[in-house]
Amino acid sequence: MPQKVVLCILLVVMLGFAARAQDTEPSFSAVRFAHFSPDTPPLDIYLDGTLIDAEDFSFGSVTPWLELSADTHSITLVPTGTGISDAVFGPTDYTFDPNGWTTLAVIGLAETDSVSVRAITEDYSELPAGEARISFLHAAPGAPPLDLIANGDALLQFVNFTGDTIDGSPNEGFVTVDVVANTYDMLVTAADNPETVLADLGEVQFAEGANTLLAVIGGPGDVRAVVVTSDVDAAGAVGTANPGETAHWRVAHLSSGTPEIDVYVNGVLSRLTGLSFPTVTEFVNVEPGTVSISISPAATSFENTVLGPLELTLAEGDWITVTMIGTLSNSTLELHVVVEDFSPLPPQEVRVSVFNAVSGISPINVQLGDGTLMLRLLGYPGSQGDNDGLSSFQLPAGPYDLEFYQDGNTETPYFTLEDRDLDAGRHYFIAVIVAEPPYLIVSEPLEMLPGAVPEATPERD
Repeated sequence: MPQKVVLCILLVVMLGFAARAQDTEPSFSAVRFAHFSPDTPPLDIYLDGTLIDAEDFSFGSVTPWLELSADTHSITLVPTGTGISDAVFGPTDYTFDPNGWTTLAVIGLAETDSVSVRAITEDYSELPAGEARISFLHAAPGAPPLDLIANGDALLQFVNFTGDTIDGSPNEGFVTVDVVANTYDMLVTAADNPETVLADLGEVQFAEGANTLLAVIGGPGDVRAVVVTSDVDAAGAVGTANPGETAHWRVAHLSSGTPEIDVYVNGVLSRLTGLSFPTVTEFVNVEPGTVSISISPAATSFENTVLGPLELTLAEGDWITVTMIGTLSNSTLELHVVVEDFSPLPPQEVRVSVFNAVSGISPINVQLGDGTLMLRLLGYPGSQGDNDGLSSFQLPAGPYDLEFYQDGNTETPYFTLEDRDLDAGRHYFIAVIVAEPPYLIVSEPLEMLPGAVPEATPERD
């Protein structure tokens, strides 16, 4: 290919990265889907024309929360395994408010051609200490108005099926109530006949600071309840229904000279936008499974993808960092995945993980100020067979001099971290990068419950 053509292509890519709109920073909204139509088959969900990876979205299931840009999005539902042209609902546009929490519930009956999608706005504002929140949804067509009974007392009364009318006015069939965090014996009864128990939930625990969606689904002869609990986070981070079944991933922009980027998940813009070099994001917590990661120049669109899609498979308990390494100037830009060790530490110890993101230099050795060798021959990813460029070691907590050398040069350190305090119970991620200084440090606490997401604290020196 002629040099002028190569130069033009590279210039177009760089201009694409550099073109950033002068708008304010995007806002985000949390959205999930619930299948509450008893005679509707399993469905595939298309968001803005892109298939969402929602495994077994069948009657009674609720997807994890997704983070979408606060904007108007098109929703289409099709029978599982078919195409978007076979839609049973949509495409229909929904507008999501900034920082909102919306459950899109599939309700009604296919038999009576009454299937629809209801947008339920949930309250995820901060709860008072010691309290929990219940979001109660009547989604059982043909069932009578409902009472929700807690420990023998009526907590909610006369909640109609969503969409039915009350005194000539439509209703949401949805009520929210805050309760003292505790375990309650829960019943759903017919409002006009309190002796008629339609669903016995048994003991249900409502944890402090948690939001529980309690949906009554089914039909007149088969009423049941779905209970889904999510963490309430006043900062707006998406919670998970089952923290113990959580995987974690984050993105590190470690490509010197590459302008800001946006991250798309399953074709949808995530909250990871405007990431500049050098940046390591906080971890995102998700259910185990496979997600598709794509990178576009900041403030462009999914159609402008320059890296990906990367199919990222996350197992329970995984802590994965997706790194963008290489450079635009020599066309080596790539997404590289590293799996980090967040296993529990012995008391009063720390873990240090070093990642080599500098191509073209000799492998890195790391030693303490007293000469103790901690890590040897850490090469750039792929430079030594299938090495991933990441290695870790553990130390007793305390102050250290950490010296980084290029292999073969024991006289002059590549750089030194002098008198660095390493705190007990923390994980330190040190990326060796093309910058001045040539490193980036991010640390996270490991004193956490299984599945909890730490708050990343970037440190630049």
